[in-house]
Amino acid sequence: MAVDNDEAGREFCQKLSDKGVQISQDLPLLQGLETKSDWNDIVKRQKELSLRDLIQSAQTKVIRDHPPPKREHALEL
Repeated sequence: MAVDNDEAGREFCQKLSDKGVQISQDLPLLQGLETKSDWNDIVKRQKELSLRDLIQSAQTKVIRDHPPPKREHALEL
């Protein structure tokens, strides 16, 4: 079962377990001092990271494929 890692989610899993229902819990990990973790927040963070990585790799490819013109500096004497 994938439930939020909060008091309600943990109680839900415990109640099922108390009734003899065999479940495999999949709770999102708590970060730092968090007391709850929500799967929706995990998915949103992952999408943000994926989009950020996609944009960064696209920018790198554009710069690699179309480098800015090189400017030569010459001093006239």
